[in-house]
Amino acid sequence: MGSIVVSGTLICSDGTHIPLLVTDATAGTASALTTNTAFSVTASNAGTYAPGKTVVASSMISAAGGITYAYLLRAGEIMQVYPTGVAGAANHDGIVMCPKPIRLIPGDTVICKPSAAATRAISFNCYTATGNYHLFEGTNAGGTISLVSPVTGNGIGDTFQGQSITQCFTTYSVLADALKMTTGNGVYVLNDKGVVIGSSGGVNNLTQLANWNSCRIPIGLNFAASVTTSS
Repeated sequence: MGSIVVSGTLICSDGTHIPLLVTDATAGTASALTTNTAFSVTASNAGTYAPGKTVVASSMISAAGGITYAYLLRAGEIMQVYPTGVAGAANHDGIVMCPKPIRLIPGDTVICKPSAAATRAISFNCYTATGNYHLFEGTNAGGTISLVSPVTGNGIGDTFQGQSITQCFTTYSVLADALKMTTGNGVYVLNDKGVVIGSSGGVNNLTQLANWNSCRIPIGLNFAASVTTSS
């Protein structure tokens, strides 16, 4: 399998743009997305390139075969989440505002995962009332799965216990498989008794840019972000 080119832009409150590019990413594997050396002296992580700048928005983080997820990582914690998709997909006005601005510090790094061909990758991206970002992902070969954090491997209940999700978006990268989803064409959030207490309809990010949607989903211990496909 050949190397994958991934690119995108972070936009800061003072008008600074952070150009991001990696040319040797691997499908289905998380990669660091550093600065484009055509516009920076060296390939640096976002925090080292623009320390003290505040990220307020981003372009779609894109690759020819799509991206499952993209986020800003700081010392093992997801600090911000970005919309993802395929190069050339519809992207509205070109940027998506972040629910909460984040001030960069040296070492902050954008992590992305190019989608593997013909896989049922799905990503549930969340922001809570207490100001925390996280995302939960998985690959469904048929049946029911619970999505987990790409950083910790924990589910939504362990990650957000006692918090409420107030904004979210869900993406998937295989249109035909999306038609097989029986969980509201996206993700159902289940409580500890298996009752649906929240949902997020999915966007096919091979054709459309996802955007943050308002919601109110309270999270407790042993809650799950669940996806079911019919086959």
